[in-house]
Amino acid sequence: MILWRLRGYTDPGGEFQGGEVECSLERSEDGYRLLVAHDGEFQVHESHASIDTARGKREALRAELLKQGWSEP
Repeated sequence: MILWRLRGYTDPGGEFQGGEVECSLERSEDGYRLLVAHDGEFQVHESHASIDTARGKREALRAELLKQGWSEP
């Protein structure tokens, strides 16, 4: 399930390009899987035993992107 989606700009190689980041959190056999995709390509794929740890990581990432100027679509 997608929890949040943000749009913004990345700066690969010094050139600004528009982009979209999606974050989802899924229950798995070993706990909770945090998935973050940038334009469809996974950048983060982590497993956490605790839902609280996964949520904390998810919210910290969202806060950092918002601070950098990303916004909700």
